[in-house]
Amino acid sequence: MRSALLVGLLCLVPTTKILGAEHPVSARQTMYRLVKLLARQDLDQAKNLTVSADDYASFSTRPVDRKDYQARLDGFLALIARELAGGVEFTGAEAADALILPAGRKTKREMVMAVIRAGFSLHGKPLPGQPMSFFFVNLDGSWKMFLRK
Repeated sequence: MRSALLVGLLCLVPTTKILGAEHPVSARQTMYRLVKLLARQDLDQAKNLTVSADDYASFSTRPVDRKDYQARLDGFLALIARELAGGVEFTGAEAADALILPAGRKTKREMVMAVIRAGFSLHGKPLPGQPMSFFFVNLDGSWKMFLRK
């Protein structure tokens, strides 16, 4: 019941509001905001919409190599920003799934994770491997992109 409600809430946000959302309230809005910031090459602000190494350590039961995680996250964001600057276009995002992760083997606390599928194209043609899945977790009321290993 809770996950059906979450999926419904993730999908009900109109696109016109998503594109200009300064303070995203859903995982889908966060994806649009993240891409908007990366397209402007604003990596510092984009990082605010991601799970930092410290955030990751706060909920993961696995040991976190903070330097490695942060380097992978920074590299991933820089790659997306470069691709967008090089002509790749963001074609949209849809909520694919929402999961309630119980505290236990992988997480220290119950968490909500959303899977957002995003499309990208070059010269109007979808890139191979599209749509691309992005994972978001809700941390203290804010959706943040989570870079999985």
